Amino acid sequence: MGQYKMIGKNGAFQLQVKSRKEQHLNEREAAMINNGQLPGILPFSVLPGQGTFTLCYDLQGLMTLKNFLLGQCLSREAFMKILRDILERTEQIKTAHFSQQLLEFSADHVMIFPAQQRIFMIYVPIQPHRAMGSLQELLTELIRFGSFDPREDTQYVQEFIQIMNGGVVFSAFALQEYLRKWQDGGVREEAPGLCPGCGAPIGKEDIFCCACGKRLTQEPKKEKLDPAPPKPVASSRQFSVGEDAQGNVTVFRPAGNAGSGRTKKAFLRCSRTGEKIEITGDRFRLGKMAGATDYRIRDNNAVSRTHADILHRFGRYYILDLQSTNKTYVNGRAIPSGRETELASGTEIQLANEKFTFIIE
Repeated sequence: MGQYKMIGKNGAFQLQVKSRKEQHLNEREAAMINNGQLPGILPFSVLPGQGTFTLCYDLQGLMTLKNFLLGQCLSREAFMKILRDILERTEQIKTAHFSQQLLEFSADHVMIFPAQQRIFMIYVPIQPHRAMGSLQELLTELIRFGSFDPREDTQYVQEFIQIMNGGVVFSAFALQEYLRKWQDGGVREEAPGLCPGCGAPIGKEDIFCCACGKRLTQEPKKEKLDPAPPKPVASSRQFSVGEDAQGNVTVFRPAGNAGSGRTKKAFLRCSRTGEKIEITGDRFRLGKMAGATDYRIRDNNAVSRTHADILHRFGRYYILDLQSTNKTYVNGRAIPSGRETELASGTEIQLANEKFTFIIE
């Protein structure tokens, strides 16, 4: 595996992958990618070195899929688009006869253009080489890092988790059927004669597949008589994600009115100006870019355009560095980008050289 390094300068970001001396560049694959023959696969430049070379991927305007998921509450439509893009990029690689082992499947290296929610993936045409993660691991990370709008019917999330928990039975065909079903509004058009789960032959009158046990007909819907009026939506828009005793990914709905649990207010006090800034919402963005942040830090070029988020979930606060150039510090220690760090009242926060005190009152 080559050496991976994220480089940030003047608000621009690059991912650099440096080869080892025994590795070489696949010229055919590099030419196809950089000529635009595989849309959605990021092009790159090549910097030669002494017996080595470095691939440089321009990430301007993009963010990692992991950071995007941590900062968003996904609708069904957005989730389906991300899933479809990932599967399409993977199919592109197979159709071009590229090695899937050289496609980056880590949510830290899969990129997204936030405005269009379009996925861009990184292919590393270095041989011998093995990229990070697998398709199944990446799709599991969609659930692990994502949160979903509880105002929608979230049956699609549970069905997706069932597919991912299939283990060795994990099927790309099942994912394509899943996408087709939910893009049609959740009504499946069954392919006659084949089980949609495993592809085994089935009879027209079969209710369950004899090979995998999948139910082949939809259960009749029960009519609700005199339904009670809907309850107000809880203030939290997120689900929590965890694992059960068997290690399977599970989505938990907040109980009752747990919601955000916000009973006290949180503030940041700026050491330089003395300003007291109230933290509002479940995601509060800090940086120097007007229009892209909830609080704009002025007159400080060391701070990144979108530097960090303060997150609020169930009465607790966390800070998340957004791949800032000059890092985020908590009580004097730099925190890793993309990983949440919990905050307590009185915590000292530093964005580059801009200092704040976090306060709960």
